[in-house]
Amino acid sequence: PIEELLVDLPGLDRIAEVSAEQFTNLPSTAVTPANWLELAQRIRTILAEGVDGREVDGVVVTHGTDALEETAYFLDLTVASDKPVVVVGAMRPPGTVSADGPINLIHAIQTAGAASARGRGTLVVLNEEIHDARDVTKSHTRSVQTFESRSWGPLGNVGRSGVSFHRRAERAQGSEVEFDISAVTPEQLPRVDILYSYNGADGAAARAFVAAGAAGLVLAGSGGGGASRELWEALRDIAGEGVWVVRTSRVGAGSAGNWGRETFLGGDDLLAQKARILLMVALLHTTDPEELQRIFREY
Repeated sequence: PIEELLVDLPGLDRIAEVSAEQFTNLPSTAVTPANWLELAQRIRTILAEGVDGREVDGVVVTHGTDALEETAYFLDLTVASDKPVVVVGAMRPPGTVSADGPINLIHAIQTAGAASARGRGTLVVLNEEIHDARDVTKSHTRSVQTFESRSWGPLGNVGRSGVSFHRRAERAQGSEVEFDISAVTPEQLPRVDILYSYNGADGAAARAFVAAGAAGLVLAGSGGGGASRELWEALRDIAGEGVWVVRTSRVGAGSAGNWGRETFLGGDDLLAQKARILLMVALLHTTDPEELQRIFREY
């Protein structure tokens, strides 16, 4: 329970007045888009209305690290508030030597209460670093220094000297986000699947996803977003049938090229798992190709 995580945090009363709520308790890989939606709607309500009649300065979400970046990015796109939302996790279990959970949680609370964190959308805090939800990814299976924003680096740091930001992300975030999900139901969330490019790939997986009801496909392409001839031809056919296809790179840094733009959407430098989330959210609001491409440029 979340209350137990707060009991033994040293000096918490000197940092913030904290109210705890147990939203759910799932392994991060068991979290579904329906959970994202419900969580985003709950956070929007808390930030707008407060808790027990009292205004809140920010929200901290504790989360398993394996899929933390996906939840964080969904919140970044759907919580339209300048108040900070901070997602935090831990790499070492409680009770182990040098467990990182308590200090990460303290730093997350510290960041959520900082005036300098306002207007920056959803943030991810671990290992004394503050990352933008859009850019951050888990890069190592065990290291505490696992979360990286590979192309750009962290936004700032948090520690004994407080919260310090060194740069600002330029994509739309905070109150700038345009996606209103307050009345969206889980059944309305479109299905979007990810295809991984590799030598010899054909179109079988892509067609299977479409047969299962996919409204969109994200290609994690080789290099700048490429694929085998067979897969490329299958994706062109599928796009011609009205299924949206977004090109990204499997490399992990850098953007997907813009060739094929007459058929596909360009995912810019988004990782495939992030592009999937953006397409899901965007399709709730538009199916105009120019608007969709604008969204991928601005978010």
